[in-house]
Amino acid sequence: MPLSTNNALQILRQRLPPLNAARSLSKLALLCVLLALAAPAFSASPSPIEIHDEIVPQALPNKKIALTLDACSGKFDGDLIRFLVYRRIPATIFATKRWLDANPVGQDIIESHLDLFEMEDHGEKHIPAVIGAGKKVYGIAGEPDLIHLRREVTAGAAAVEAATGIAPHWY
Repeated sequence: MPLSTNNALQILRQRLPPLNAARSLSKLALLCVLLALAAPAFSASPSPIEIHDEIVPQALPNKKIALTLDACSGKFDGDLIRFLVYRRIPATIFATKRWLDANPVGQDIIESHLDLFEMEDHGEKHIPAVIGAGKKVYGIAGEPDLIHLRREVTAGAAAVEAATGIAPHWY
């Protein structure tokens, strides 16, 4: 039987102790947390599974699910990060330089838990990796040329390395 958001929430309520941070999480974040907690019970497909895709539980104990979070240009979600720390749930955070500059408290909390969190490059200003006039992704204009795109990627990577002391592997 496929795992629905409602089923995931029911399972979470049964498995987790009451925690104010957990109550404030959106259904999407709760589903991600459940998937991270129950990773051994789910199969992995040959390609990554988007959470809007159907995930079918199977008894394959050596399969894992990766929880990734984008830290683009918004605020720091302290409730979510504290919940992940409390439950010892690892995650990869794709951060932009813009986010790092705007969220020093969040950056400090994540850096103090590098045993759980890996920080990767999401660019300098969160400009999509598309080249050409008028090209957009999710309504956001891309870069005019390769030189600008290279700067977007390398400046983001430099910011992550400056923040964590570890060069990112992924963009």
